Amino acid sequence: MPINYWLERLYALALLLVALKFKIAVTLRDFAERQSSYFLIQAVLFLIPSLLLWTLLRLLFHISTDSLLFARSIHSEIQSASLYAKNLVWFVNLIVDWFVCYAILRWSARGAWLWLWLVYEVEALALAIGMAEMPLHLPQFYSPLTAQRPALAKMVQAAELRHAVKVPPISIMVDSSDTGSFAGSVGVARYFSITLSQGMLKTLDDSQLLFVVGHELGHIADGFREVVFRACVSFVWISFSYALAIQMITWCGPRLGIRGVQDWAGLPIFAICFVVFGAVTNLGFDEYQQHMELRADCFAVGFTMGEVEHPVDVAQSALVKMQPRNDSGWRSFRLGPASHPSLAMRVLSLEACENPGPQ
Repeated sequence: MPINYWLERLYALALLLVALKFKIAVTLRDFAERQSSYFLIQAVLFLIPSLLLWTLLRLLFHISTDSLLFARSIHSEIQSASLYAKNLVWFVNLIVDWFVCYAILRWSARGAWLWLWLVYEVEALALAIGMAEMPLHLPQFYSPLTAQRPALAKMVQAAELRHAVKVPPISIMVDSSDTGSFAGSVGVARYFSITLSQGMLKTLDDSQLLFVVGHELGHIADGFREVVFRACVSFVWISFSYALAIQMITWCGPRLGIRGVQDWAGLPIFAICFVVFGAVTNLGFDEYQQHMELRADCFAVGFTMGEVEHPVDVAQSALVKMQPRNDSGWRSFRLGPASHPSLAMRVLSLEACENPGPQ
């Protein structure tokens, strides 16, 4: 993971510890209780200022949620679309945070973590579907592959028929950088899309781009496996961090002015546990993602068979041309594993690939 990922988490922890030290949450709780005795009104008076302040501080210190990082990685090459996506994610995060806080305090405190997990998963699925639908509904940002590279589109169609693989819509980022090489697939269930940057089209020839498309199809083919894996892991870390937050409130709450588990003022402790365990869990996700990248490479080699000569050589040459983006281990300081394997690992794995192609 890049060093800035951990710096952003340290910023978040510092802000939460400051809130506990100066009892900001206790002050907001007392204010809400003085204004009304109705729980829903107290929720509005406490949570809306708290979450707006938290969002403002996140913007100020560039703290990114996992959903925002996901949206930024998919649309980082498109300035206008990226702004649209980030604003959408900020709004969704604010609503989700409000609902999660309400669930923690309104319903059974020891069972509210299940609501948190469900909301976490629904949010991820909704964002994935929304991102997949963007190329279809924002023609000012995306152009279909057939309009810009008709020869490549015919190769993709031929490979699709040969291997009986359903290829989702493929779009080109209209105003993306001419130098940045970027490709991504996003979606879930029947809602998927593949996007390529202008820089990718300028860097690779059609045979190499066919490998890139096959790589993204490999991710789509493994999509259900990844969704289940992430859901199971998030189920474990959310339940564990929630249980730890309850124990911390029980031990330290009275000294911080927190009355109990369902007190408004205890929310910063929940947030601290979620930030810490969420960041640690992402280390495991990165290791798993490296494995999935190698599987997608193997899938892509088989997808190009019959359409290009020497598919392994084509794949390796494509990876070498995209080296500045893929081999990030030497180009940025990292703590923990990267989400993509090194160039050397990917090149060697292609030579040892067993049963390449659609399984």
